[in-house]
Amino acid sequence: MSDVSTIYARWLSGELTAQEIEALKASGEWEELQSIINAVDELALPAYDKDAAYAKLKRKPNAQPKVRRLNFRTVGAIAASLLLLLGILWFLQQQTTEVSAGIAETLDYELPDKSTVKLNDGSSIIYKKSKWSDERTIELTGEAMFEVEKGQPFKVITPNGTVEVLGTSFNVRSWGSNLFVECYTGKVKVTSTSHGLILTPGKSVNTINGQMQNAQDFSHEKPLWSTGISRFYNEDINTIFEELERQFNIEVKMIDQVNNRLSGKFNHQSLEEALLQICGSAGLFYDISDDKKNVEISKKSNDKTY
Repeated sequence: MSDVSTIYARWLSGELTAQEIEALKASGEWEELQSIINAVDELALPAYDKDAAYAKLKRKPNAQPKVRRLNFRTVGAIAASLLLLLGILWFLQQQTTEVSAGIAETLDYELPDKSTVKLNDGSSIIYKKSKWSDERTIELTGEAMFEVEKGQPFKVITPNGTVEVLGTSFNVRSWGSNLFVECYTGKVKVTSTSHGLILTPGKSVNTINGQMQNAQDFSHEKPLWSTGISRFYNEDINTIFEELERQFNIEVKMIDQVNNRLSGKFNHQSLEEALLQICGSAGLFYDISDDKKNVEISKKSNDKTY
């Protein structure tokens, strides 16, 4: 891209400095850019009336074509403007929207079609707003509950598999090598590697390292994390401690290498109770720093709490 086009692209991204904006205004290019943006917003082709066009042609059977000389400077300016316009259109289409929940917090977000996403702590989604009406596709990192309006197919893509629905509510958890999906209403299709499964309300499935397990029943009507409980299903214990770090905004240090896989849960109210629930199941010991910001995990007690 030319220097000017690069400046325009940075303006669209909100990256221009105050000095650069003043320079654009002083050169007159600021007004040109505004007019192009307005043209993009209002860009539309009028409906073509072929009957009226044919009638007009019949009224002038002997019309002679008019020859006009082209001003090459004008042609060049028009071509440059068209190229810039196409560049801006392309740039806008490639723009993605990223939404993230911070550590130890959750976030509610509404998508362009009124579908909603509730993000668990440390989780994020990425999607293209400009193409949303034609392609409802989201990339998810972490865990989120979705309530989807009916319409075009709705896809949630994770590193461990894809979830596809038409209109329903469901929860997707994708941390480490696990993909866990619960369906609350409607139907959900879960795909991982060469496996696929349709979930109905009250059904869940866990996928570990690409291997899909049998569907399981559950009775709750919304994800447990939204009620202050983290639930894990045959997950690597290091992934569980990463969840603990996100929920309590702490740092966990593993003194010994541990490769256990666990199923269980911990609550978000008390760090010590959560550690007791995890370490008690795994036969591990923990030590909490005085400021409650750091936790050490080991296989031996060494006067540490079990």
